[in-house]
Amino acid sequence: MNALILAAGYATRLYPLTLKKAKPLLLVGAKPIIEWVVNNLSGDPDLETIYVVTNDKFAAEFQAWSEHYRSQHPEFKFKIINDGSTSDKAAC
Repeated sequence: MNALILAAGYATRLYPLTLKKAKPLLLVGAKPIIEWVVNNLSGDPDLETIYVVTNDKFAAEFQAWSEHYRSQHPEFKFKIINDGSTSDKAAC
């Protein structure tokens, strides 16, 4: 089994909080929102990979987060997927 976390939005309604940080990486209760989701997946023996789809603006931050998280939780394997977008403007 694989998990898919969709995190490619720009959360413009949360500006200025999300101008330089993706909403799933904002802290809630002393940890990023995405960790609340990932922690709920722990203990599933069938989980192989967690795919996180993000945008180009925040892909590096998600990669850094996943590497740090995995250093503390080696049972998780992440694949960060960059959708290539750089803004919330629709492509023409």
